[in-house]
Amino acid sequence: MCIRDSNNVEPHHAYEKIIQTIDKAVDHWAEGDEIRWNFGGGEPSMHPKFLEILEYLNYKKQWVLVTTNGSRSKKFWSEAVKYINSINMSAHFGSMDKFPGNERRFIENCEAIINYHKQVNKDHWIEIKLMTPPGYLDRASEFKEKIIELGEQIDFDSYRTSQGKDFHLVVQEKHHN
Repeated sequence: MCIRDSNNVEPHHAYEKIIQTIDKAVDHWAEGDEIRWNFGGGEPSMHPKFLEILEYLNYKKQWVLVTTNGSRSKKFWSEAVKYINSINMSAHFGSMDKFPGNERRFIENCEAIINYHKQVNKDHWIEIKLMTPPGYLDRASEFKEKIIELGEQIDFDSYRTSQGKDFHLVVQEKHHN
């Protein structure tokens, strides 16, 4: 679901229209069944009513995936994680460098999410992607070590993009069932 107005008439779609769309999709299109909702591209958590949207989807018993740069506060993610099944945290070192404290905040947010998953036995998982441009591999390795310290139930996979230029490290928490 797109929660940002692509015509830029308004920066974000109105909350009421989003709720109407959710109701119509769930109640009529899916006939009350679960839909897998995916929020990403742009930063979905910047919508002023994003928590309320997540809460409503949870109320409707929907499955939610959010792809984020993790830049919101630890307080925000400690609340949001309660309503999200899958979180893709994408660390972009170049953009993190533009805002002091974003690297520390990213790790704190990962920790809050992982700790919640350890306490709640639901279908939750987190995937952490370290978007590592050329010249940043040592920094990404240090970052990876900080993430490893957050929990023992983490798997690591490394892969290269089709262009072979950027390295991506995928850190995926093992599923809890």
